[in-house]
Amino acid sequence: MHGKLGNTAEALAIMREAPAGILRTGAEPFAAVVLLDLAELSAELGDVALAVYAAGELAKIADHIDRDLYRAMAAMGSAWSGLAADRSNEAAAPALRAVALLSDSGCRAFGRALSTFSPVH
Repeated sequence: MHGKLGNTAEALAIMREAPAGILRTGAEPFAAVVLLDLAELSAELGDVALAVYAAGELAKIADHIDRDLYRAMAAMGSAWSGLAADRSNEAAAPALRAVALLSDSGCRAFGRALSTFSPVH
């Protein structure tokens, strides 16, 4: 997905600012989607601090909204931050949690999470 953007570093710079603005409006569900993309992209580019930030914000949203979808997104963010820090052992548990939360949800929009974090992938 991100490779199609062309310049991923430029995309990361743009995405870095978006979540705070969205959160200021109170639109946590929309911010969660952007934060998940931010966690993934920052992990792919090795920006550990940004991946950790995105994961932390996703966890706050999941605590506030308290739904499996947002818990799964927070788990994916945590997995991405672990991968960004080159700690795949720390990324495994939240990745498996995300897969478990999403696999029965019927949420097709997060098929990429299932294929990315699935243990059979």
